[in-house]
Amino acid sequence: MRVAVSSGSHQRGRRPRVRLAFSYLAAASAFWGRSASSLLAIGAHPGLPDLVGFGRREMAVSAEEAYDMTVYQLGALAAFVRAEGGVLHHVKPHGALYNMAAVNPLLAEAIAEAVYRVQPEAYLYGLAGSTLIEAGRKLGLTTAHEVFADRTYQPNGTLTPRRQPDALITDPAAALAQVVRMVKEGRVRAQSGPDVHGSPPHHRAGPSPAGCYLLPGMQER
Repeated sequence: MRVAVSSGSHQRGRRPRVRLAFSYLAAASAFWGRSASSLLAIGAHPGLPDLVGFGRREMAVSAEEAYDMTVYQLGALAAFVRAEGGVLHHVKPHGALYNMAAVNPLLAEAIAEAVYRVQPEAYLYGLAGSTLIEAGRKLGLTTAHEVFADRTYQPNGTLTPRRQPDALITDPAAALAQVVRMVKEGRVRAQSGPDVHGSPPHHRAGPSPAGCYLLPGMQER
């Protein structure tokens, strides 16, 4: 089982509130300790400093700012995990930062560089076939192509923005059919235009109600 943990980015104001972020991590250290001795794989989920929007709203950040915030959040979490005898397993940008890095080469390279410098052995998760995956591969990082059971896709392979009414697949049968097609055919239906092709090795069932019912159905298929 993999666990991605938000690492203190969603703070009010322009500057990170170091005391609050580290108090949160310190209070959660018991969880890291239990995870380090179990089958859980701990991952960092660095995101934009957007508390109200939970990091799901785009912000105009430079590549340097993306690098700095990723190093800050990843470094803090990695230190607490290491103090409890664990190892940070993976890194996956959160929300809007994830989607921005999927198409913006400068942001993708900055995030990949931050991971490479702080935790080079960690897996870098990104949208399958995205710019972030390519940036990680160029640096020699181990990358995990991620696909979504409960999200719809655009013709360019990106996820449909959550603000659109058809962004989520809420029907478990439809979500299951999408996963099965991804696995068997290496493609996914786009909202318009031709199918999106690819054969990513890592698949993810989202946390929506549809995603909760996928595993039994996948076993049957």
